Amino acid sequence: IRMSFCRFLPILVFSLLLAACGRDSNVEQNQSGASSEDVKKETAEAYEALEAYARNKKDHFVEQAEATLKSYEERVEELKARAEEASGEAKEKIETAMGEWDEKRQALNEKIEEMKAASAERWQKLEKQIDAAMKELKELYDQARSAFS
Repeated sequence: IRMSFCRFLPILVFSLLLAACGRDSNVEQNQSGASSEDVKKETAEAYEALEAYARNKKDHFVEQAEATLKSYEERVEELKARAEEASGEAKEKIETAMGEWDEKRQALNEKIEEMKAASAERWQKLEKQIDAAMKELKELYDQARSAFS
C-alpha cells in the first residue's frame, strides 16, 4: 500500500511544479501546446485522483484490520471458554496472556479509529503501528493457545 502511494508522490510533486511554472497569465501556451490553465487543471485532477487513491487504500486497510481483529476476538472468546475448564499453570498462562491481549486489543481499536480520520501522511505511520499491534495480538493468542498443547 505504502509503495503504491510512494510511486504517485513524485508525479504529484512534478505536477505541482509544472503548475507553479505556469503561473504567468500572459503566457498563452507552452512548448507542448497546452495553456497554463490546462496544466493547472490537469494538476488539480491528478491531485484529486491521488487523494482518492490514498483514501481508498486507507479505507481498505481499515476494513482488513477490523476484519482480522474480529476474527481474533472470536477465537479468543473460544480460548477464554476453554480456559474456564483448565486448571493450574495452564489456566494461569491463558489468563495472563488474555489480560495482555485485552489491553493490546483496546489500544489497537483506538489506533484503527484514529486512522479513520487521519491524513495521508499520518495514516501511513499508523499503518505500521497497526501492523505491529496485530503481530503482538497474534503472538499473545498463540501463547495462550499453546497452554492447551
